[in-house]
Amino acid sequence: MYRISALVAIFLTLLFGCKQTSKPYSTFSLRDSILATYFKVTDSLSNSDTTDFNYKIVKAYMTNDTVFLKKLRTDIELERSPGTRWAALDSCIHIPKLQDLDADEAYRFVYEAAFCPYKINVTVSRKKDNSTLHFILYQFAWDSASCKIIKEYDKKLVPAHWNEITDAIQYADFWGLKRDNNIHGNDGDDITVIGYQKADSLRGRPAKYNYVRRWSITQTSLHNPFHLILKLSDNKQGCIWTE
Repeated sequence: MYRISALVAIFLTLLFGCKQTSKPYSTFSLRDSILATYFKVTDSLSNSDTTDFNYKIVKAYMTNDTVFLKKLRTDIELERSPGTRWAALDSCIHIPKLQDLDADEAYRFVYEAAFCPYKINVTVSRKKDNSTLHFILYQFAWDSASCKIIKEYDKKLVPAHWNEITDAIQYADFWGLKRDNNIHGNDGDDITVIGYQKADSLRGRPAKYNYVRRWSITQTSLHNPFHLILKLSDNKQGCIWTE
């Protein structure tokens, strides 16, 4: 929820990376001036998304919006709290973040459905010419049931499979999707897709990261890449699989 977008991250790096001078107040004056100009220009542009959460965070800092900042602090503490019910659901899953996989490119799909005691966590990654699928089917913690892995394995992917996956992800416009589309429900199913691409200096491409969560997978473009990966996994257990 609180991931800073690439644009805002670059802006903040440049802004707060200014070296301290012998007059510290000059640095703060420069920061305030640049931020004020940034918001003035951004608010005047018709193609700027001023509803973006990252934009709101920076603006709240600039304008000292204590109501917004206090609410943000409360939400962060709730999300970080290890004692919350939600934090315990997936406590048996111990897998690295995509950024820590030492992969050139990686995608993670997490699927859950109403009235199903199992979740699917599948990661596909590529390093040079080697592609791998890591599959986990597990029972999440709920009521008296504890988190328990039902099946976990790795499977090598041939280059044609990796190309199919990336083609499906591109067709779904994954990298252009927002984190949340504000469409939620209690029944049905839910899909979370995370993607990471390592920086490529030869192509002048910076590292990329995206996190997307959607309710009712059949109503989203992420349906096709997820079912393709299910098919490639060869899994036939749990509440969903593809022949």
